[in-house]
This record gives sequence, structure tokens and C-alpha cells, in this order.
Amino acid sequence: MIIAVNGKSLDVAEKGGAVKVAISLIRHIALAKPDLELHVFVPCEPGSLDQDYPANVKFHYSPSRLVRSQAGRAVWEQICLPFMIRNIGKFELLLNLTNTAPVIVPVGIPQVLLVHDLGFMNTEWFSKSFSLYTKFVVRTAAASDATLVSVSKSTAKEIVDKIPKAKHVQAIWNAIDEPPSDLPNIGFQSRYIIFLGNINPRKNIKGAVEGFQIIAIC
Repeated sequence: MIIAVNGKSLDVAEKGGAVKVAISLIRHIALAKPDLELHVFVPCEPGSLDQDYPANVKFHYSPSRLVRSQAGRAVWEQICLPFMIRNIGKFELLLNLTNTAPVIVPVGIPQVLLVHDLGFMNTEWFSKSFSLYTKFVVRTAAASDATLVSVSKSTAKEIVDKIPKAKHVQAIWNAIDEPPSDLPNIGFQSRYIIFLGNINPRKNIKGAVEGFQIIAIC
């Protein structure tokens, strides 16, 4: 099977959780299924991403000054990417792993769209332009034949509740990375709770601290 992968955000300087998950999924799918061909399309300079990937992962680059901005990447995703995929014309599926997908120009093959959460609907956390674009893409994909996937049952239910045309959303949980082999043995002498994440307000640090306090009291 030959699969195309939407790599719109893979080369961004600050890689958030969705991009890190996408990179890990590409590697692990390729390792688990060596008979698959994964063709990753990215809007960046040639050779900047094709290191440390299995041999069945191929990169297709489209360097342009246009794609250095968020708006430019959206144009690339909606117009350039479909034409690149159709021009090669041998793919059976398009994987979109970072919340958005081409929905304006038809790609001519089935699509899978991974939606990590609906945080993009909150303009307090994201710019209005980003929020509007992502909502448009997810709603349009839901109304089409795209298969929507989420990383939890709660998010899948939220997508169905807030996007009525998304009638069937499949929940597929994220796995975990292998821990580094050289981790030091810190040897804590008391119980502790660790929070992994940045300090972005949407991470609800206040709620996490309050939850830790409740656990400590118990």
C-alpha cells in the first residue's frame, strides 16, 4: 500500500505535541509495516527532514518563500498539496496528522484526519485566523467522506457534540515513547506527582495544582 502524508507542520521551529505525535507516528507506522510506502509532503527545503527515518519513508519537498508564514502554509495545504498528490497519482490514502487537511481542491483519494482536541475553537488560546481556518477545515472534512480520528473517547464525543456532521469519530489512543536508557536514578524518598506540559493557559495548570492539593490532603 502506498500512503501520502500531509507534512504541513513537520518543519516548524517550535514543535508542539501534535507535530511530535505526527513525527513519531510516521516513524512507527513505517517500522511496524515495512511493506507500506509512506510519502511525506512538506513545504520546506530539500533534505531538512529525511534523517533517521526508515527506508520506506520518502519525502517530497516544495520549497517556497510563501510557506514561511501560517497563511502561506494554509494555501500550500489547500492548493499545492492536492496537486502534488494528484500529479504523482499512485496513492491509496492521505494521512493528515496535525488537525488540518486539504478540503478545497480534491485530492482524489480517501483521507484520514487526526484531530487531537478542539482547543482551536477558543480564540483566547489561538489567533482568530488560525481558529477560523481550523474550524472550517474540520467541519468541511466532517461533511465529506474523510475519516475523523481522535486520541480519546472524550474528545471524540466533544467533536460529535460540537460538529454535528461528524457522525462517526474513531478514538485511537496515543502510545508512549520508550524511556531513555541512560536515565539517572534520582531516588526520591517521598511520594511525588509530576506534571508534564508547558505553561500555556489552555493546559489548565491552576486546575492541576488544585487537584494535586486535593490528593495531598487525602
